[in-house]
Amino acid sequence: MSSETLVAEANQLLGTPKTKTTGFVTIRFVVNCKGEKGNFELLQMDDKYEATSFDKTLTDQLLEYVKPLTIWKLAYFRDDTEKKKSLDYYGFITFKLNDGKITEIIP
Repeated sequence: MSSETLVAEANQLLGTPKTKTTGFVTIRFVVNCKGEKGNFELLQMDDKYEATSFDKTLTDQLLEYVKPLTIWKLAYFRDDTEKKKSLDYYGFITFKLNDGKITEIIP
């Protein structure tokens, strides 16, 4: 799925911006060895990269958008016996906001 598609979907979910929020919302989470996501954490910065808090409705909507996404794959490593084993890892997705509208999704 392309970044442009994700931006369009997320903006459709948010609808008309209710605030003139500008900055970044990063959602960090764990993808476990079974591909299940959990332990979601929100990191919020203004456009000067200073910690801030955005409207809870906005951040809740972004979190609800991210939770069902299935774009993260299992991660694997080979142990000493050369068996392929899956492992847990952190996933990140950052929403860049300008005047309350998502303009970019990173990575």
